[in-house]
Amino acid sequence: MIQRIQSVYLLLAALLVLAVPVAGGFVTPDSWVWYPPVKVAVSILAGVGCLVAIFLYKDRQRQKRLVTVDLFLALALAGVVLAAWFAASAGSSDLWPSGLPLAAAVFLVLARRSVGKDIELVRSMDRLR
Repeated sequence: MIQRIQSVYLLLAALLVLAVPVAGGFVTPDSWVWYPPVKVAVSILAGVGCLVAIFLYKDRQRQKRLVTVDLFLALALAGVVLAAWFAASAGSSDLWPSGLPLAAAVFLVLARRSVGKDIELVRSMDRLR
């Protein structure tokens, strides 16, 4: 499980996504009462999804699907954070929290690619039998 590189990618992605709610940020307008709960909920969903995907190493197809869902959640989280940054751009220059889900998305793409390579390796081994 931990010997596979996608496990490392998924762990890094989970850490980055789960760090978004606690990362320093910017003050959103008072009309954005939906922002903190949505940010926390999407972050927890994506982070837990990444951690669950680590332990789906026996079912690689399901792991690949879950990584794809996590990728879309990470991109949605980046969109939510960027939207809040644009709304609060009056005096805020802290853009780095929006980079966390984008970095997680890069790790998720790498994990998805590694899972695909594992699937191809198993298929090639099955052809040899």
